[in-house]
Formats: sequence, structure tokens, C-alpha cells
Amino acid sequence: MTPVLVRRAIALAALPALAALLPSAPAAAVVPAGAVEAEALSLPAASGTTYADTTASGGRELFLWSPDAATGTVPTTMRAAALLLRARGDQCQGAPQAEVTVDGKLVSTVTVSAAGSWATYRLPGSWEAGAHSVAVRYVNDVRTAACDRNLHLDSLSFEAAPGAVPVPAAAPAPAPVPTAPAAPTAAGSWTLRQTTGTTPITDVTGAVWAPATGLVGGSQVPVWGGIAGSASEALYRSARQGATSWTVDVPAAARYAVDLLLSDATGAKPGARVFDVTAADGNGTPVPIATGVDIVATARGWWAYHVTGVVPVTSGKLTLRFVARKGQTLVNGLSVTTAGPLSSAGPVFTDEFTGPAGSAPAAVWGRRVGSGPWGGGELQAYTDSRSNSYLDGNGRLVITARKERWADRYGAQDYTSARLETKGRQTFTYGRVEARMQVPAGKGLWPAFWSLGADIDSVDWPRSGELDVMEYLGSQPTTVFGHLHGLGDASDKLGWLSQRVSDVGLGYDTGVPLANGMHTYAMDVTPNYVTFSVDGREYFTATRADMRSGQQWPVGKPYYLILNLAVGGDWGGAPDASTAFPASLVVDRVTITG
Repeated sequence: MTPVLVRRAIALAALPALAALLPSAPAAAVVPAGAVEAEALSLPAASGTTYADTTASGGRELFLWSPDAATGTVPTTMRAAALLLRARGDQCQGAPQAEVTVDGKLVSTVTVSAAGSWATYRLPGSWEAGAHSVAVRYVNDVRTAACDRNLHLDSLSFEAAPGAVPVPAAAPAPAPVPTAPAAPTAAGSWTLRQTTGTTPITDVTGAVWAPATGLVGGSQVPVWGGIAGSASEALYRSARQGATSWTVDVPAAARYAVDLLLSDATGAKPGARVFDVTAADGNGTPVPIATGVDIVATARGWWAYHVTGVVPVTSGKLTLRFVARKGQTLVNGLSVTTAGPLSSAGPVFTDEFTGPAGSAPAAVWGRRVGSGPWGGGELQAYTDSRSNSYLDGNGRLVITARKERWADRYGAQDYTSARLETKGRQTFTYGRVEARMQVPAGKGLWPAFWSLGADIDSVDWPRSGELDVMEYLGSQPTTVFGHLHGLGDASDKLGWLSQRVSDVGLGYDTGVPLANGMHTYAMDVTPNYVTFSVDGREYFTATRADMRSGQQWPVGKPYYLILNLAVGGDWGGAPDASTAFPASLVVDRVTITG
């Protein structure tokens, strides 16, 4: 769903003017020796991202869209008299401002008046030779219907003091005695990336995939033509045919998210290459991960394709096995990431909607109320009436759309329905999110089970991120949709408040009318991939390495759940005379598993 929400502009008090700030003319894409590229700084994912920019040094910039600090270390080999900040700003009711601190002390508040071109801002001070902790905090974000204020950073460096000379390098310190690292079990704390090729490959995120060390069997085969569906196409350009197993060492007893990269641009036909994938804790009993994998039939061969799963490992080794049913197996790459400690497995939230007939669902589900606007072309008002959302007494939640007039001070609509959400009550970051439900039949009906970033009130949509477990359009009765949305790049379409919105996902034709019965829709969220499935059949995986570098990866922060039934909308179209009302979305169960 594409929520249309009214953003509360972040109004901050005016900051002190910078006394001794000397902006120069726009600088060329050459920065002083020893400069630190801004994209090397640390920044929370919800507050900004790294973008490709041919005008920036190194071809990349750090883009801050929300108030937060980019932090890192900037070295100088001699006594310094100034810190040089190369930046530009998107102007909106004034220029962006940044508080710059060095070693925890405020140096200056910079007003970044440079708009289209980069400028170098000189911040006077005095620092001895060595490495210094630097933070650049964006402090005055503003957005209106007409403009959006943002801060862009290119690089930071120190300017030597007059007459300063380089400090001789100190003798190397004795090598420390190695100590055993703490066992990493938190989700995303450790990642292994390997390719079937013989040379390392750097993906679009800058991560390096090393040649495989535990891949057994088979030989390299040529890959004909290009690979679609991934911005890191090089990961799919090497292929091992006939491989039988792939074993990797893992650092601790934990759960591990496995992402097996596949493509088949070898000229094979559908049905000519079919195999199973299993996973095992070391040499333990194999557990099926995927059966009947047919890359060409499923992903047209030359598209990037993924087999994923989460595997508990206690032995220190994780083994994947490839069992051919027909023809020979074919694999391209493998990513393994910690998915959490063994103790975190299992349900963390379940609602089976027990309660008397006609009663309201549990308090974890709040109800949004109003005539909207709720999205492009939607025709319903959401109410808190029991006629629009209630328990049926048999362990099911019913959300009902009715053809009836509803008006408030903001407008009027010809249909009513309900939108239930766990905002402020229940969230998830990683894990499996699942619902068993029956969708209504009829053109113009748009039920969905989806989620929004819990920080939406401070960063707005699409920066909040949106993960759609299931969307259904009554005009396409056999198809389910799964999507990720976030801030897009220049190739993405304009959306809410003229922002670029990434749309990564797929519509999967199940071949059966989904309104005819209950189906289970699920989404597995891990640090590096999100996989969508229906009735246990995985049909699409989104990965950070497959997305373009300028697109936001919206995973890694809390999300809340939403269940709703919309009427109309620009995507699915309006109801017609064949659409029967009242129409109901019936939900049997919602579960979040850690």
C-alpha cells in the first residue's frame, strides 16, 4: 500500500550564526591529500544513505535527509589550523545547517548555502597531529509541499597550520596478543560472501565476495548474455555446474540466514535442469531448503534468482547440498549472515483472534479513522465501527468494506472499511511475518497485510520504509504481490511529495483464485534479504546487493503491522457493477517469529 500521510515538519530553533566561517567558491572534484570521503562515515540507515555522484570526489556522496550525525575519524600528520568540510545543500525556506564537533567539542555551526555545486567550508581551530573523532550533525530539516531541505557531504580534511611540519611516524607498537573475539550471534553481526568465480567480486554496496573455499564438485561453465534483475550483475557472471555441496565455517552457535545466488544464462531449457537444495548443521541431518529448483522455468534463466532459508548451527560448520533430479546443478554465489541467537527462535507475537462474536480485536490493533486521503484514487473512509472490523466468534478477524456514505470535516467517501495497525504497540525488525487469510473477490477491492517503519512520524514516507507481505487486487484474482519501498534514486518514479520512491517486488500468479479459500502469506526479513512466499512457496527475494546503489535498503529497524481493505485506487481500479458489497477480508491468524 502507498500511504498518504501528512508530514509534521520538523521545526528547530534558530541556531547561532557562524563567526569565522569562510565558504569558498565551488570546488572541483579534487580534495586535499589525506581527506576522508564522507561516504566512509557512519550514519544511521534511517537518516541518510550513500549516493553515486559524478561531481563528488571518489564519485560518491553522503546524503542526510533527517536530523542525525555522520561520524568518523579524520587524521592529520601535522598540527592543523582548520577543518575543511566540502558540502552542498538542498535549499528549502533557508539553508541546511550542520553542527561540527571534533573530539567531542563543538567547532562551529555551518550554514551550507552552496546549492547546485560543492563548496569548501573552512572551520578554524587548533589540533595536534594524529587521528581525531569528527561528527557532522544535520540539525534543521524542513520539508514542505514545494521543497525539501537536505544536506550533502563530500569530504573532510585538516588544513596544516602555517609552518607546521609532519610529525615523524612512531615506531610500530608490538603486535597485541590475539584474543578470542566475542561470539557474534546478533542478526547481521557477521556475514560471509563467496562467489563460484576465481577472483574476488565487489558488489554495488562495496562488499567483497571472495572465491569459494568449501565448494565441492563440478566445473566452471560460460554464462551467455547478460543477467537481469540485479545491479551487481558480476555476481552472476561466474557459474559452477555439477556442484554437490558447499560448506562454510561459521563463528558461533546461532541461526544463520542463507542466500544462494542462482542464474542460468547457459542456454538450458525449462525442465532440463532441476535440483533440490538442503542445509545441515555440519554433517548433521539435511533439512530441505528448496525442492525442484528449475531456474529457467522460474526465473527465465537470465534473471537473478535466490534460494533462501534460516538454519540453526551449533557445530561451527554449515553445509548446503545440491541434489540433481534432472541434468546438473548450477550455482553462482552464496551469502551467509547471522540471523540471531538460537534462543530467539520461535513466535514472538501471535494473534488467533479469539473472542466473542461481534467484539473488537485485541488492544494491540489500533484503528485508523477518517476520510483520508489514504492513497491515490482510494474511495473508502476508515472507521472504528464494529460493522467494519470485528471478531466472528470462531477465531477470525473480519474487515468489511461497505457501500455507504461517510463524511467528516476533511471530506466524504462513498464506501467504509477498516484499517488496523499495531503502531506503538507491536513491532518487528527481523524474522518471519505471516498471516493466514481469505481475500474478497471483486474488482476494485484491495486488501493488504503490510508494514511501515516505526519512525514514520519523524522521517515521513518513503524514508520510513514499507514492507508489503501481501497485496491483492480484485482485478487480478490469481495474483499475489510482495514489495519493498524506500527512498529511490533518479531512475525511480516520483511519488509522495515529489520524492523518488523505490518499488522492488513482484506479482506472482498462483494459478488459483485466491478468494476461494484461506492462504498463508509470509515474509522472511533478514539483514541482507527479504523473501516473500504464499502457502510455503517462495516467489520473490529482494537483496541489498541486487538493488541499485542509490536506492534505500529499508531493512534493519522496527516496523509495525497493518491489516486493511481498501476500495478503489489508481493501481487496481474502481469497483464496477459486478463487485458485491459488503465485501470482507477474513484473517485467521497473524504471527511474528523471531
